[in-house]
Amino acid sequence: MNSTAKEIQVLENFFDTNSPKVNLKILADFFGKSDADIAIALDLDPSAVSRNPLATPDGKVKTWLSIFNLIIEIISEADPSLSAEQIKSKMQKWLVLPRPEFDSQTPLEYMLKGKSRKVKMFLEQQLG
Repeated sequence: MNSTAKEIQVLENFFDTNSPKVNLKILADFFGKSDADIAIALDLDPSAVSRNPLATPDGKVKTWLSIFNLIIEIISEADPSLSAEQIKSKMQKWLVLPRPEFDSQTPLEYMLKGKSRKVKMFLEQQLG
């Protein structure tokens, strides 16, 4: 399986199976956060998300997906033999470990505080 197929396989986990929308409940579960935390970070109404967890991939949702894509690409380039599940696990681990580049906070904490663009720029620099 090539890296693009693996990227798609990892990212599909976050999408609703019946629509092109991101399932925020799945995203919240993946990070061990509440739906409300994810909704607020993505500038969405938490009460609306609790009624309908599907979000159109635009705005901050799109930035988060770009971040996931970049992480997957970096991991895949470092070790092309990894399965999609292994990549997903490494991505999750990278996002929740404190990093000096983010003032010893985790990339996820940065993202939850609305600093997704800084995380994205850091990853883009890593790809060179």
